[in-house]
This record gives sequence, C-alpha cells and structure tokens, in this order.
Amino acid sequence: MQADTTAVKAHFRTDVSQPEMTRGLWDGLCNLWNSSGLRDYATTASYRMARIPGEKYWHYGGGPPVAGRLADFQSSFFTYWSIGSAGDLPYWDSLRGEGWFKPSDLAVFYPGTDYAGSGRDYDGPIAGVRLKGIRRAQQDVEYLMLLSAKKGWSRSRVRQALAGWADDPGAVTLTFNNLSAGGIRGIRRAVAAELMK
Repeated sequence: MQADTTAVKAHFRTDVSQPEMTRGLWDGLCNLWNSSGLRDYATTASYRMARIPGEKYWHYGGGPPVAGRLADFQSSFFTYWSIGSAGDLPYWDSLRGEGWFKPSDLAVFYPGTDYAGSGRDYDGPIAGVRLKGIRRAQQDVEYLMLLSAKKGWSRSRVRQALAGWADDPGAVTLTFNNLSAGGIRGIRRAVAAELMK
C-alpha cells in the first residue's frame, strides 16, 4: 500500500484589531492576520507585507447598515483589497438577540417563522439579501486575486488599474466610498475582459 503524500496547507490565523501593537511578537508565529484596524493602519500593514511577504491579511468588521446600499460591501471590500487584504470576514449577530425579530445592522439571516411578516413558516433560518451582497463582494475580490496572478499582471498593477474607480486615484490609501453600481459593473467587465485574454 502506498502512503498518501497529499500536502495540507495550513494557515495560522490571529484576529487583531491593532496590528501595530504586536511589536513583532507574532512574527513567524502566524501567517494570516485578520484585522479590523486594517484601514486605520494601512501603512503599517503595507510595511509588514513588504518585509514579510509570506503573510496574508484579511479584514474583519461589520458591514453597511440595514438602510445602506448593497454596493457598500463592494466599496468596502475594494478598499481593503487595495490596502493588501486577500479577503474579508464580516462578523454578524444573526443567531441570537433581536436580529431575528427586527432589522439589525448585524443580521444576515432571518427566522423562518412568519418570515418577513408574511404569515408563512419555513424550517430553519433564511439567508437575507445582505448575505448575498457579501458573497458577491467576496467574489469580486477573488476575481482581483485571479487577475493579480495572471501572467503580465501583479497585485500592484491591478491596484493601479483599480485606482481609476477610487474616490481619489492619487491617494496613498485608495477608498471607494462613492462607487456607484455602474462603477462596480465597470470594474467587473474590465477584470473579466483581462481574465479572458
């Protein structure tokens, strides 16, 4: 019998809101930084990414408010990707508290009982539109990662191309707060066109 030589790639993750406070104590101990302070400490993260290229970064935090636009997920995810994040991990309060019974900024699932006041009952929780917005935003990030890995492209080149849709294309930290639904579609079309070449 031949031994299975399949390699398992493991990441050692830390969730830290202020990465600048670690003072190098976690260097070499974790390779996946999940940080809520990524936007505030973009220069610190950029320095670490240049100095320790094996580290990866995710962003975590809440999403747009219930009354916000679903496009705000893309705006946020594009901002964090431009800083250096490889993904986003929103946190939610869906499985307890009042989010089950009335709109909540942290709710993405809703109870099946009397769903949306319809008088209909469904088994188990039902995914809300906000959850689908998060999934779509993460898919956009995955496409940016694919383009970054494509021959002739790099992460810095994709970031430079993405800057054309940013609030201030010349800013050190690119933000996409004013990105319209049309702008999001424009980014998707441009990325898809390059991936298909």
